[in-house]
Amino acid sequence: MSRTSTAPRLIGVLHLPPLPGSPRSREGVPAIARAAAQEARLLADAGYERVIVENFGDAPFFKEQVPPVTIAAMTACAAAIREACPQLELGINVLRNDGRALQCGGGKSNDHEPHLAFQQNLQQAQFTF
Repeated sequence: MSRTSTAPRLIGVLHLPPLPGSPRSREGVPAIARAAAQEARLLADAGYERVIVENFGDAPFFKEQVPPVTIAAMTACAAAIREACPQLELGINVLRNDGRALQCGGGKSNDHEPHLAFQQNLQQAQFTF
C-alpha cells in the first residue's frame, strides 16, 4: 500500500483588534482593514498559504448574536485581505460561534472556489465543539 504524503501547509491567524460595536473599539473599519491586509501580505511573503481572520479583539464577546456591524467590519477586512493577497486561502472565524454570522458569506465563485471550500471547512469546524 503506497501512501501519498503532502507537504505541510502554513496557516496564519489574523486577530483583529476590537471592531466597531464592541466595548473596546477605538479604530474605524478602514484602518483595521488596511492593517489586516498588510499583515496578510507579511504572512504571504513568509510562505503562508492560508489565513484565518478572527474578531479576537472583540472580547468580551457578545453572548447571543454577533451584531451586524461586526459582520460588516469582518467582511470589509476579508475583502481587503482578498484584494491584497488573492493567492491566500481565506477562512473567517466569527467568535462566539454565531451561526447566523457564518452564513452571511455563502456565495459561490469559480475564481475562489478553493478559498470558499477552506472557509466552509472552517465554518463546519466551529460547530464540532
